[in-house]
Amino acid sequence: MVGITKFNPNGSISAYGPWKADIDAHHLRNYGVAVPSWFAKSYTGGRGLALGAGIESGASKASFGPGLFAVDTPNEAFPTSHLLTTRALTFYPEEPHQQRLHRDAQYRVLNQNGVMLSQATDQFAPPRGGVGFWGSADYIRASTWIDLPDVQGVLFLGRLGYDNMWYGNTPLPTGIQDPCHCTKGQHASRYAARWFIYAPADLAKVASGQAASWQISPTEVFDPTLLFNVQLNCDKLVTGAAFDPETRTVYICAPAVDNARTGRLPVIHAFAVK
Repeated sequence: MVGITKFNPNGSISAYGPWKADIDAHHLRNYGVAVPSWFAKSYTGGRGLALGAGIESGASKASFGPGLFAVDTPNEAFPTSHLLTTRALTFYPEEPHQQRLHRDAQYRVLNQNGVMLSQATDQFAPPRGGVGFWGSADYIRASTWIDLPDVQGVLFLGRLGYDNMWYGNTPLPTGIQDPCHCTKGQHASRYAARWFIYAPADLAKVASGQAASWQISPTEVFDPTLLFNVQLNCDKLVTGAAFDPETRTVYICAPAVDNARTGRLPVIHAFAVK
């Protein structure tokens, strides 16, 4: 569901919607991105908004890799019965697991007893031939589109699981545990921040039907903590991102980083795009 909140000049607030989209909410519910007007005009049928989501409960409908769909730009004149149409820019299905986003192979898959698995499960696929596959402990929670005359790229901000990954409880009977979470679910014994940059030209291939949504790959994958003085929480997640073209600045929100007396608070980082 998508809605609009309008801040009026007199200080009041007006709400519009919500509207359903023509695809499952698992594809759209985490983050929003402004699509540059030139791209929208040429490739998305004028859709100036893109929405995406990472893996949540009910992962089978989510993208096993960065997901992004151009969506009809909501309008306050739309009736609530209006169905927002979408166009895929990037999406990686759960099955077959070869169509998940390929990643590094520095992990192994365990069952709930801590025994290593050699076959793919609904949640995870073991590496094959030195190639890893996106699993349910690999998350994306934010994205933003950088569009400047000299720099272009769609940035997805997430994290990958490493060493051991499993679905179930933590710790395992073998003593392996998730350092950040204690509830039943998808787990890893180590997390590392990974940010992904996609070329708009590759998203254009998907939007125009020249490539399937799972056939494109990021042009860059990097650990931001090795490049910037950036504080991230235990599981290395960023939950919000925005780009200001006038100041060439990317803003990100890192939750539960500032250890204040009132509790762990979010921190906003700002990075200049050179």
